[in-house]
Amino acid sequence: MVNAEAIIAYVEQLVREFAPPRVVRFGSYASGAPTPDSDVDLLVVAEIPADTARAAAAEMRCRTTHLFPLDLLVRTPSMLRQRLEWNDGFIADIVDQGIVLHDTADERVGAEGRRRFRDRLARVAVA
Repeated sequence: MVNAEAIIAYVEQLVREFAPPRVVRFGSYASGAPTPDSDVDLLVVAEIPADTARAAAAEMRCRTTHLFPLDLLVRTPSMLRQRLEWNDGFIADIVDQGIVLHDTADERVGAEGRRRFRDRLARVAVA
């Protein structure tokens, strides 16, 4: 399994390189139920042309260093709003259950999310 510090260090690298306004951890690591086969799922909210989301995710993966399986989902704020209006359950789950690891608008949110994430993974490591 990937430890919390490695994921947080990757998010910090992503923020330095691309300056996204928000990064959200979702999936098994956010829920506190990762397995040895789990990848790291991150939603990166970025102001990019909507039709370049896949290319932006590929560029982020190529220009950053990660030593664990990684799934980056890049979306614009308007894309997220639209998917939520369409009742997209996948995006709704990320918004409701994900852990914010970085938020430019309010650093306290990211700091609290990182603390909660560390605590959640520490409980998994002990179990």
